[in-house]
Amino acid sequence: MFLKTSTRIKKLEAVLDRLKGQEIVQNRQLQALLSDDGYARYLDDCRMQKDVRETLQDKPAEVKEYEKRLKKAMFAHSKGDAASGRGQSQAGQKLLHNAQHQFERALEYLSEAIAQDPGLWMWFDRDLNSENITGTRLSPTNMPQVVTSRSYRNRDTGYKSIKRSIREIKIIAVENELDLLMDDGPAAVFKDEATVAARTNR
Repeated sequence: MFLKTSTRIKKLEAVLDRLKGQEIVQNRQLQALLSDDGYARYLDDCRMQKDVRETLQDKPAEVKEYEKRLKKAMFAHSKGDAASGRGQSQAGQKLLHNAQHQFERALEYLSEAIAQDPGLWMWFDRDLNSENITGTRLSPTNMPQVVTSRSYRNRDTGYKSIKRSIREIKIIAVENELDLLMDDGPAAVFKDEATVAARTNR
């Protein structure tokens, strides 16, 4: 007996609610409700996320060097701000000018590194040609951040934008399956239901 479309939708919606409620949903439960293609895509996404995580643990030397330069510039900027806050205007301005120079050097280094290896841009949270960098006085706020940085200035782009938890991947898989069930024609749904029903009744 085939699993009716309405029944599958209800089961998938229940699983989706559980996932969004932080409950555990096993792979075998997903496999029983997803189509073969849907489950295969889910497994592919899991493998891709594993690759992303391994990549993020192996930071290129150029990225590490930029982090060192940025950290040094930000330290100089903080000292300048602190001096200015204490009323030491001249000393503060000198330190801030030095920080500006270091920001420029760090950005120049990064630009050259990305020119040699364009793939490096995925390690950063913004495009080097964005309006808040070009033609603007550089500061900690508008300098590119490495995507692994925990700074509040870090934007969700680059590798960080494609990083997903296993729970998020499961949610996407279930949502995609629901979209297909609601959008496909009767023939396509009937064929898919036969596959899922056979798997469910094993």
